[in-house]
Amino acid sequence: MEDARRLNLLQLWCLLGLVCQFVPQSSSDNNKVDGGSPHAMPGDAFHNKSIITDHHHLEEDLKHQIGEIDLEKLSEEELEFYYFTLHDFDQNKRLDGLEILAALRESLIHHVGSVFTQEEQMKIYTDMTDEVLEKDDLDKDGFLSYVEYMHSQKRIASPTTILDKSAKDKKSLNN
Repeated sequence: MEDARRLNLLQLWCLLGLVCQFVPQSSSDNNKVDGGSPHAMPGDAFHNKSIITDHHHLEEDLKHQIGEIDLEKLSEEELEFYYFTLHDFDQNKRLDGLEILAALRESLIHHVGSVFTQEEQMKIYTDMTDEVLEKDDLDKDGFLSYVEYMHSQKRIASPTTILDKSAKDKKSLNN
């Protein structure tokens, strides 16, 4: 049952990706941040410990996998392990682009959903996914292994990610 749900989620993301390729891009300068790139998002959010180890997000997902668990008793490394494992939908011990995109979306939807349009959200998530793979896929095989993931988590994300900056910039443009 859980495998079917994960497969459906993966298929939905593939379809969404294809649909977004055919959506016309806005040429409005109001959507541009940092000198021209529409909401350019780095992989910092993927490395932000407060986002990755968000207890509410992990708790909901873990409840479906292994039952009730007290996340307060888990170490940061255990939380990161669960985050990686929960998003490894095909259980090959590597995250592909769609799995990274799904992880980012689930982790950031409450930050991004109220500020950005669906088109902007998809652009944000794909840009972030591309950057994560570019920076963290050390062997350049198109996947993020658990070792590569843990190596990437050693980097420290800035407290104010570009996601926060873009949201603030968008609000100031609307005022």
